[in-house]
Amino acid sequence: MNLTVKGRVPAMSMHFGSPSRIRGANRVRLARLGLNESQVDEVESYLLNLTATVEDVKERFRALLDELIAESSKRIRANWNGQR
Repeated sequence: MNLTVKGRVPAMSMHFGSPSRIRGANRVRLARLGLNESQVDEVESYLLNLTATVEDVKERFRALLDELIAESSKRIRANWNGQR
């Protein structure tokens, strides 16, 4: 929206305002990736927490994605076994 963003923008975050700031998590995208509401809330709290370091946010986000991949793999295996 014709705003200048200085610095790095964390993945799955929403930025707006002038100057642009983190306003929360991209809840729609995270839900489409399969995260439940409590996981999305946790990601958002890390994004909004000014005391969390970038590495803390990255580490927790990777852990949430690992959980998502594991859950998705279970669903895929269950569907695959059900089709046989």
